[in-house]
Amino acid sequence: MYPSSLLSSLHRVRRQITLSTVRAGLAYGARLSPRRTVALGRSLGRVAGMVLFLRERLKSNLRLAGLDPTPERVDRHFRLLGDWFAISLATYNRGLAKSGFAESIRFDDSISRLDRAIAQGRGAVLVSPHVICHELGAGVINRRHPVVALVRESKNPIRDAIKRRWYEATGLEVVLRSRKSSMLADVMSYVRVLRSGKILAITPDLPAVGGSAVLVNVLGRRVSLNPGMVTLAMWSGAPMVFCWPRRWEFMGYGPDIFTMSFDEPIQVAANGNRAEVLRSGTIEWARRFEEFLRRDPEYWLFWLDKRWTQVWRGEQ
Repeated sequence: MYPSSLLSSLHRVRRQITLSTVRAGLAYGARLSPRRTVALGRSLGRVAGMVLFLRERLKSNLRLAGLDPTPERVDRHFRLLGDWFAISLATYNRGLAKSGFAESIRFDDSISRLDRAIAQGRGAVLVSPHVICHELGAGVINRRHPVVALVRESKNPIRDAIKRRWYEATGLEVVLRSRKSSMLADVMSYVRVLRSGKILAITPDLPAVGGSAVLVNVLGRRVSLNPGMVTLAMWSGAPMVFCWPRRWEFMGYGPDIFTMSFDEPIQVAANGNRAEVLRSGTIEWARRFEEFLRRDPEYWLFWLDKRWTQVWRGEQ
């Protein structure tokens, strides 16, 4: 066993190296044209797909989740990661409008469901898992309806500055979750956003511990998820709208095309047993999330995430 002080020091060094690498990559990307950025992203996606431990972890997690880790499925995931990197890099340095990638994200006819939800005048809680380009998708939706993103304040001021510039580049308004603010203060600020008629974008697919977390089933594993999306919909009267990527079109040398789809709005009951409302709403989202993973697993960003790896291995 290594001393905890040594492990802590190594962890800090790793984070500093990662941050320095990110800053260098962002600076380099500023000099690239959109086409060269696509080429760079594709190259990095191919390289990542050839890194044995990454490829084996992806295959193992897919298998543990009951999904077939075919070579085609694994290759598509790494290509999509390359697309995500390229679009994100170009957007960070040029802004979404000037990046050349805004047209890479489209909506099918179900966008009318989101339109109907907004027409009620109470805003909408837009719910999506962490999928390829989900923040860029929110940026494109923002051209149609104002979208506000929940952003956690970072401990590191440099990382915090990068995060703030990123959201500014996407065009999204940001509600910052201060590390010192209370949960009640956070909730009330989010409710005010919704009551102003705006969309509040939430990604609830992070394993949670303690508090009001709800235990759900996802692909044969038990995992706790935060029911905050249901809480906000219940307190504000805003409908929840679940959003998913539905189609990926390979476009050769240009940026690939992602098509997004929207479920029918869900109105959360404002009365009744509060705990049961939160539980049933979270379980319903988990059920649809599982359907998405079975249908299009390669779109999900978190197959290599350490926390979800522990879930698939039954370690949580």
